[in-house]
Amino acid sequence: MKKECKIFIIEPERIIGLELQLQLEKNGYSVFQSHSIVDIETFEDSVSANIIIIDTDKECSYNQEQIEKILNRPWLSAICIGTDKQKMKEKEYKGVNIIGAFLKPFDTKEILTLVDKYNGIGEN
Repeated sequence: MKKECKIFIIEPERIIGLELQLQLEKNGYSVFQSHSIVDIETFEDSVSANIIIIDTDKECSYNQEQIEKILNRPWLSAICIGTDKQKMKEKEYKGVNIIGAFLKPFDTKEILTLVDKYNGIGEN
């Protein structure tokens, strides 16, 4: 049975964010999107997300401790997307439940499969 799952996407590249949003909404998920990581501070009040999909390439101009503080919520899981494999390996957010990481370019279906598994759909 599918549980309600809200997803917040932070992706500066609009076409990538839109493709993710359309595919996730097509499968019944509530999706909210922002093009700036600065908006992460306000998402909690307006969107009680279960999953955040975040472009880790763009966060370098933002304070990592602030990201940890915002993402460190027991109900929130993160999926990281980016272009630099080494950078993604080096990033560790204390207390953040990272359920997946994908290098660009990625197949949107791979992220959808991960979200479905997290949500209790499509498990073997």
